[in-house]
Amino acid sequence: MSSWKDVGEAVPTLDGSALEIESARAAVRACLRHPNFQVDQIRVWSGAESRAEIILVDCISDHVTSDNPVGIKVREPMALVFYPSPETPPGVFSLRPDFPPVHHLNAQEVPGDASLCLYFEPWSATRRSWTAEKHLRRIQWWLLETSRGNLHLADQPLELPVLAAPMTLVLPTNFGETSKDPQKGILIGRVEEDISKIRYLRAALLPKGHQDFQSHQFVPLVVETSPMLHKAPGWIPTTLGHLYDALERNGAQFMDALRQQIWDLAGDAGLQRNPTKLCVLILSIPLVRKSQGRPETYVGKAFVFDKEFDVTRLGECLGVLVAPPGNATHVFRDRNLGSSKMHPLPSEDAWSGIRIAQFEVQFTSSLELARKNAGISDISCDFKGVQAGVGALGSLLVDIWVKAGWGTWTLVDPDYVAPHNVLRHIAKDPHIGQKKVEVVGAMTRATFALDSYALKEIFGSANDPQIQEVFEALEGASLVVDCTTTLEVPRDLGIRPGKCRVVSAFLNPSGESSVLLAEDRERSVRMHAIEAQYYRMLIREGWAKNHLKSLNLPLWVGAGCREASVPIPQSWIYAHAGLLAVQIQQTYESTAARIQILTFTEERAGCVSHLGTVRMPIETVTGVWTVVWDEGTRDRLFEIRATHLPSETGGVVLGYSDHVLRRLFIVDVLEAPPDSDASRTGFTRGVQGLREVVEEATARTRGIVTNIGEWHAHPPGCPPFPSALDKALIAQLSSDLGQDGEPALMVIVGEGAISINLLER
Repeated sequence: MSSWKDVGEAVPTLDGSALEIESARAAVRACLRHPNFQVDQIRVWSGAESRAEIILVDCISDHVTSDNPVGIKVREPMALVFYPSPETPPGVFSLRPDFPPVHHLNAQEVPGDASLCLYFEPWSATRRSWTAEKHLRRIQWWLLETSRGNLHLADQPLELPVLAAPMTLVLPTNFGETSKDPQKGILIGRVEEDISKIRYLRAALLPKGHQDFQSHQFVPLVVETSPMLHKAPGWIPTTLGHLYDALERNGAQFMDALRQQIWDLAGDAGLQRNPTKLCVLILSIPLVRKSQGRPETYVGKAFVFDKEFDVTRLGECLGVLVAPPGNATHVFRDRNLGSSKMHPLPSEDAWSGIRIAQFEVQFTSSLELARKNAGISDISCDFKGVQAGVGALGSLLVDIWVKAGWGTWTLVDPDYVAPHNVLRHIAKDPHIGQKKVEVVGAMTRATFALDSYALKEIFGSANDPQIQEVFEALEGASLVVDCTTTLEVPRDLGIRPGKCRVVSAFLNPSGESSVLLAEDRERSVRMHAIEAQYYRMLIREGWAKNHLKSLNLPLWVGAGCREASVPIPQSWIYAHAGLLAVQIQQTYESTAARIQILTFTEERAGCVSHLGTVRMPIETVTGVWTVVWDEGTRDRLFEIRATHLPSETGGVVLGYSDHVLRRLFIVDVLEAPPDSDASRTGFTRGVQGLREVVEEATARTRGIVTNIGEWHAHPPGCPPFPSALDKALIAQLSSDLGQDGEPALMVIVGEGAISINLLER
């Protein structure tokens, strides 16, 4: 065991004048002023390219009780070590050989003086406020809290007697289950090209016949040890003997299992020597908090053996394999032994000095970790969803949700990645020409290890009834998110029977706003009805005047009429995607339908949320058409009629038609123009200002909403059925609207009843 007492040369003075490192000189001055730190000696070590300045002190902790169960003493000899580079934190080491093996010690490659882990924050942040005086107080605090057993909390993860290492082996999150599959093998590869600078190794579980095994460089040996009691770490083992001391002598037996693996690996045919293939030992260590307790967790550790010890030589050193006389290329099991019997473990001299380098074992992200990271529960994530449209917005949304482990998704899209898409899409230049759905599926699925996340892609339209896979996906899902930026897909999904709730999300043409339309959980208010109520919100609200207007000139990405895009900063798309992702998650947890518009403030420093009122729809079938309106329109008609009684009144009906669905949507009704003629016995609608109002409604809805008919009220006692005059009027409307192939609508409001009348030329 090495000690700082023996490092370098002692200097004759204790005032720090012989030191070159400013932090070391400051520490000496602070110690000389502090009543509880006594400087015993100062040492300096100088190498070819490095230097260390060491202050040996006695630290007195007045509040540490002499009978504390941990074993911290009131007076502790310490070495305060400083280095020239400001990026290297000062070290604090106990000089007591029997210093207790407590938690929160720093890693060391060889056993030596215990190194105190003083700071929780990275040194790059700690050094900003570091002073020598604070450093001394921190040492006293560490000793006091350790003596009280407060540094390692009861619910803190258990530890091993092996410290963390600077290198990492990354295993698939499902490694424990799939590593036992006899049809699969473990393939380990390095991340860095330069093997002399390995920091990460990656492991994958692949079918044993996979072509990558032909060039693999590492031979994995996977061993589960017997359970062991957690204890404070001591050092990073650098030899197989160190590892044996740290684990086997603390109950975690692994040597027999390791030898058995090598024995099994050799088989009857033996093994060919190959010094280019390195052995990697992967240990799964069950930890218990109390003796004889059940394992609370499994900790992984990995070690790569020195390049001189391939699996054949390692097997020889461990007494598992032998080399026949005169055969320099192969090793075999000893044929004098039985098929499952190995040689006894040789003496430690044969194997304890084999050099090993430790890797920390980490696992790729799992759904459980993703959900914890996102702060959402497993229950809220346990559903199947369909993402219709994986363009700029849709691809970002599904990427966010997959990273959060929210839902299990089927992606549906009929488009390919075009050159201009890569500026807004998660796709990159190499993906140009590929199917968007496959690109997004591959990129989002790659968030997790191979085969550990179930995500399906379907190339096609989500409203195509001819695609059986789409039908099955919608039948099995509880949520479909439409990001197609089309009219037809959300409308078709809205009329589709079943329990799959429809949500539609899109950006307005300027990119200033994002829109969320959502059915209620029971689908009492369908998407096609919500769309009409969204347009009513745009028509009525003053702030929505320019909502669907493009404030920028088109950005042409090709010569075709449809190949125009709109300049929108990518940061806006990311911002809206993040907001919509949260709002859609909240909507899914809610039972209510929703109309929500999120609009940037003028300074682009935040968003204003506008919520629309969703009313229950009313569908009236008349002939081959279904008129879709709602309780909001019904109530408004009754209110206008009541306000004008005893006179009759009326006005224009705003809406739009869908000839594929054979549906006529009533968006809103207008009151009578000021030049109308109204009396107890009749009503003649005027025209003053009417054209401007209708044109404004059409402009606000980007050409969708227009005049689709007339409405008028009947006086008390007169049922809302068309009179002879009404029939003549609707015939005239049918003639006018029929020029565009549209049906004519007449709505008659009576006392407590409303009739819907439709005539198609």
